[in-house]
Amino acid sequence: MRPALALLMALTTSAAHAEFMTGSDLHDKMRGSMVEQMVALGYVQGVFDALRGSHHCPPRVVQAGQINDMVQQHLTLYPQVRHFTADIIVGYVLGKAWPCAKGSGT
Repeated sequence: MRPALALLMALTTSAAHAEFMTGSDLHDKMRGSMVEQMVALGYVQGVFDALRGSHHCPPRVVQAGQINDMVQQHLTLYPQVRHFTADIIVGYVLGKAWPCAKGSGT
């Protein structure tokens, strides 16, 4: 077997390990190193994009930093919710800030 193929197989056949980010994990990353802060920002932006139109309906122009700040503020003010998965927390914050009109469908 070719060494490159063996390496590829080793990397792709490792045991899957699903781990969900909690609100505590996200909060820690938001206050961590620059790399961790960028991971947190990317995570928040990913949840924002995934739920846009079905869960929250933001204005046309929203800054990624604004969304990140909203989530960080919520996690700081309500530490008792940090045990929930981070996607649930981000979705909650976004839905409260920009609820979609009833029956809008988008």
